[in-house]
Amino acid sequence: MGAGALGLGRVAWRTRRLVGVSGTEAIVGARGVVKAIEGDDVQVFVQGSWWGARARSGPLRPGQEIRVTEMDGLRLIVEPEEAPDVELRAIEEGER
Repeated sequence: MGAGALGLGRVAWRTRRLVGVSGTEAIVGARGVVKAIEGDDVQVFVQGSWWGARARSGPLRPGQEIRVTEMDGLRLIVEPEEAPDVELRAIEEGER
């Protein structure tokens, strides 16, 4: 019992020194999947959430892997991911 409490105390102490990341820094660079396109409205799934997005350049298609390059308010600016990642797709579609 005492060793477990000591171990948890060490983990808690180390965690205090970690830098929290939130906001733009947390989402820029994240990868996701295009889920729907209706006209100019693109819906992507990134980090467990649905986001409105637009392509940095070129067209996007449903099912395409993307990477977030920047944010414009609450809209993500994305570009297609170079190489398809089967594991990412499985995670995003809830298969893992």
